[in-house]
Amino acid sequence: MDRDNPPKMLQDTAKRGKALRVIARKDLQFTERSEGYIITWIVKDPVSRAYYQLRPELYFLLQKLDGEIPLAGLVQKMNENFLERHWTTHDVLGLIKELIEKQLARALVVDPELSPLNTENHAKKRSGINPLYFRLPGWDPTALLNWLMPFFAWFYSRASVLFFSCCALIACGALVGEWDRFWAEFSFTAFHPTGQGIYCFWLALALTKAIHELSHGLRCRLLGGEVHEIGVAMIVFSPCLYCNVSDAWCMPSRWSRIQVSLAGIYAEIALGSLAVGLWLLTGPGFTHDFMAHVIGVTLCSTVLVNLNPLLKFDGYYVFSDLLGVTNLREKSKKLFHYQIAEIVSGKSLRRNTQLPQRKQIWYLLYHVCSIVYTMLILIVISEFLYHLLKPYQLGWISRVVLVQGLMTMLIQGLTSFYQLMKEHKDVSMRPARLIFPLLLVGASGYFIFAVPFSNRTTAPLVASPKLSSSLIADAGGVLSEVEDRNGDHSVIAGQKVLTLQDSQYERKSIRLRADLEKQKVITALNEHLSKPQSVAQSRELENYHRKRMKLLEAEAEKLTVLAP
Repeated sequence: MDRDNPPKMLQDTAKRGKALRVIARKDLQFTERSEGYIITWIVKDPVSRAYYQLRPELYFLLQKLDGEIPLAGLVQKMNENFLERHWTTHDVLGLIKELIEKQLARALVVDPELSPLNTENHAKKRSGINPLYFRLPGWDPTALLNWLMPFFAWFYSRASVLFFSCCALIACGALVGEWDRFWAEFSFTAFHPTGQGIYCFWLALALTKAIHELSHGLRCRLLGGEVHEIGVAMIVFSPCLYCNVSDAWCMPSRWSRIQVSLAGIYAEIALGSLAVGLWLLTGPGFTHDFMAHVIGVTLCSTVLVNLNPLLKFDGYYVFSDLLGVTNLREKSKKLFHYQIAEIVSGKSLRRNTQLPQRKQIWYLLYHVCSIVYTMLILIVISEFLYHLLKPYQLGWISRVVLVQGLMTMLIQGLTSFYQLMKEHKDVSMRPARLIFPLLLVGASGYFIFAVPFSNRTTAPLVASPKLSSSLIADAGGVLSEVEDRNGDHSVIAGQKVLTLQDSQYERKSIRLRADLEKQKVITALNEHLSKPQSVAQSRELENYHRKRMKLLEAEAEKLTVLAP
């Protein structure tokens, strides 16, 4: 939107002093929203199903557009009701054009500059595609959600929330107790992907996100909201569902909006708790591996992404509602750009961010943290893609994705800063004051791309002697001892060369010995009580534990590497 150049039709009307032939739409739905001491209005367009937040001056102006009032009268009313600034004809024309571009008002005289088609084309030109996350056109899920509501309304009751919260606490405790085992399984499949591992990951991500998004839609419908769009989104090149619950903006209660925002996370927590139980109860196989991936996806997506207010996902909207500030990200970004503009110009600007003056330092800190965290997430995703694509000689794609993501962030920031400086034409930048910000950006880029970071990988240990025979460890572990031969590097077949140490073996050995001793006590007790059937079963279990112990000892022997 270019407020500096209002359409020719509006300029001619202003010059002639006639009635402004612009009228507000009568079918719009308004919801009042309080943000501290500022009152704003949420406008719902029932035709395009779009939602807008109007500032007090925009809402006031929209109510006055009846097609009969002259422009001079509008300017006078704006100056009477909004005393914090002096309103000019140019300012009011810019606001009117903003309302027309949002299609909240329409001009009774046709002007090609205000054609909705031109507005849509302009929006399309400005929109871009993020390769890590983009949406495909969706469909109306009202019938599906109405069918599901009677079956899952109980899921959002207080008793259910309390029950699944307890289940989540129990699952967390169980997972912490088996963390070494879980991390060994999940990290190996995540960083050494196979065909089945990739399939499990995609299936787990699709299932988790489908339940997550449907939960958003169900909770919104149960609270009286409307859901008219659900579709497929690509998240890190993986197909997932998305659900548009923008109608929650019209809910007057912040707690209702928070419930809609948390509904997806709540469903993921319940799913993750169930997955922990199934993972503990199942043995090696597809179900066991799939449950491990579900646990990993729910942990990563909930803690690192959805629940984190630094990214524009569920946690961000919850945080915004708790603070009572809508569009927190945009407002804090604008405040950050104001701060940069004041630094490079050396002048104090009139800030129009609709944020409390006393807390602006915290909003600045929030925006800086969100930038840093977004960059960290991009780096983590790039590393994950690198390990995923490296076996196929496609690791370079992850670097392209990282550079593209960082460049997109930089270009968007510079574009917003340019628009801000364009609004304040009376402010000029001082080149000397640009040195420090540019040095800071350059140092950050150097730190990201030039400073080496430690990288750990897992691979078989191979020692090559002088002879052609190879020395290969059959088991994984940490090198703990190398045989000292007093300078003699030659060995004969069967001689001990080195010893590996495996912490998991020690834990398993202690556990198996305890199980065996426990079973011996049970067998002796059954013999003392003269229970033949129980004695037979106890002896079978005792033999079973002995066999497991022998297998473990055989595995332990592989930790000692002998000369071939």
